[in-house]
Amino acid sequence: MGKVTETRKLVKWGSSKTLIMSLPRVWTKKYGLTEKDEVQVFENPDGSLLILPLQFSVKKEPLEAEIKSEHYPEIQTLEHIIQTKFLDGNDIIRITSKTPFVESRYQEITNLVSLLIGFEILTKTTNEIVIKDIMALKETSIEELVRMVSNTVLELMSKFLEAISPVNLSTLEAIFNSGDNIHKYYLRVHRQLRKALMEPALLTKMNLTAQDAVDYAFFIVDLNEIVTNLVSMSSAAIKYKTQQYIDRTLEVLEPAYENLKDAISSFLFRNTKEALKTLTKADDMKDLKRELENEIDRITAEQPTTASQIILDNSERIIENTHSIALTALRRAI
Repeated sequence: MGKVTETRKLVKWGSSKTLIMSLPRVWTKKYGLTEKDEVQVFENPDGSLLILPLQFSVKKEPLEAEIKSEHYPEIQTLEHIIQTKFLDGNDIIRITSKTPFVESRYQEITNLVSLLIGFEILTKTTNEIVIKDIMALKETSIEELVRMVSNTVLELMSKFLEAISPVNLSTLEAIFNSGDNIHKYYLRVHRQLRKALMEPALLTKMNLTAQDAVDYAFFIVDLNEIVTNLVSMSSAAIKYKTQQYIDRTLEVLEPAYENLKDAISSFLFRNTKEALKTLTKADDMKDLKRELENEIDRITAEQPTTASQIILDNSERIIENTHSIALTALRRAI
């Protein structure tokens, strides 16, 4: 948001009660506006006004960043740096090297780019790889992306419930391998929200308020964490597939899944009643988890129950994420 450099006096228009003000000359000159042009006026939720030329475009010169590959020999470190430049809103990222890239390094970077939705390798030379965002803003509706991620998370949890009684290894392995795919969408949503919050005009063009952007950011973080928990639970069920009492965890997981569905619905559709109901149930389910935990401990004093403990611990985290989603939903609804 730019600095306020001057004030404007409101003037009554004719005999009506309409008030008018002049526009800063520097601003009208910047956009080549005359008395024959029109402007758009948007009222923000906080009561402030956003004024844009009628033909205003949010397009600017592409943001570019350079990453010197030799500074980050470890591929995991390079991955974090590339993701940071991606989240910063850069449209073009140049990955350079003083010495020619070897084929294995090319392949590692190609794999990293595949995790960035909307980005593709534009050019590739012996000493430089250029990746670019080719996804237009209109193709990345935040609401559509969030709905898609929401549906995928619910589907994964539903499949997990089916896969642990009896244990279905192929389904559990599919869930385990799904984490990276959800994380790609998580990063893309965060990238778009960050860019929009830095450019109020872009936020308006996306039909979002600043509060919407914050709410979506919290929501997508919770969804991403839920997937992380599902991946952890799937890993435990695969590793300790022969242990008893894994199926008993369904006593907590099934109501937790139903409550998560209600929380997501209350967020997407701004349902106050559903959000309040979800918050109450989330608190009750923590007690249910502890009761089941104590019961399993009593009857299995001499038996390993690692899988059920890991699943129950992660289910509690999912319950906490559900609580967080419901709180955000309540704020949106009231």
